[in-house]
Amino acid sequence: MVLDVLDAGNWAVSEGLAKSGGVCVMGASYGGYSALMSAIHGPEKVGCSISINGVTDPIESMTEYGTESTAMAYWELYMGDYWSTSKSDKAQITPFDRARDIRAATLLIHGREDTVVPVGQSRALAKKIDNRANARYVEIDGDDHQLARTTSRVKVLEETLAFLQEHHPAR
Repeated sequence: MVLDVLDAGNWAVSEGLAKSGGVCVMGASYGGYSALMSAIHGPEKVGCSISINGVTDPIESMTEYGTESTAMAYWELYMGDYWSTSKSDKAQITPFDRARDIRAATLLIHGREDTVVPVGQSRALAKKIDNRANARYVEIDGDDHQLARTTSRVKVLEETLAFLQEHHPAR
């Protein structure tokens, strides 16, 4: 799926819909994971990455479920069966373990009360990239995975706009 995102970015550039030199990939939850992995797999194609309540450690997420659970079946459908692979193979699909490979400007936003993707996942990645001038972490108090409160959604939009204006301005 990440390669599909990169291909879509290439298409948007070739059609003149996006500027060359790196598109910005944004997503929430699994889409946030995809945005981060797109920056890892396409460093020359991705100028910035925005992850909202994104998964930064899918292996950790999978360990929270029983091997026969519906949730585990969902994760394996999207991520593959990584239980029988080596630690280094697992690290290849984990933005947290590959933080050094994320060179694009990065915005992480996470709701503090998220019960689907624990806020600790974004906090941990934020600590790894905290020393970079092109990285920002925003934690939203009082909201969950859906960021359903109007104030939370306004905060996401304001933070995203400010980040894009600084790191990926329109032509």
